[in-house]
Amino acid sequence: MSEHFDGQYSLKRVLLQSWEATAKVGMATWKAIRSSSQDRSQDKQLDIEQAFKAEWLHGHIFGEGEAAISWRLLPPLYFLNFSND
Repeated sequence: MSEHFDGQYSLKRVLLQSWEATAKVGMATWKAIRSSSQDRSQDKQLDIEQAFKAEWLHGHIFGEGEAAISWRLLPPLYFLNFSND
């Protein structure tokens, strides 16, 4: 796979791959936050979880709601609703 943006890449494909990578990094980060919770006080753990949720759910792009994270592995339709080909 080439690292350059040449004729084999479309903007839609690059954006979709970026979305997927971002979601996977978010999921890995959340797992790390949750798995190391025994090393922190309950208040500190809650602060870290709330801070992550505040950033991750900002603008309702990667999920909605305050109680639970809804992982979106596919972007909303409007995200790729354009043509560059």
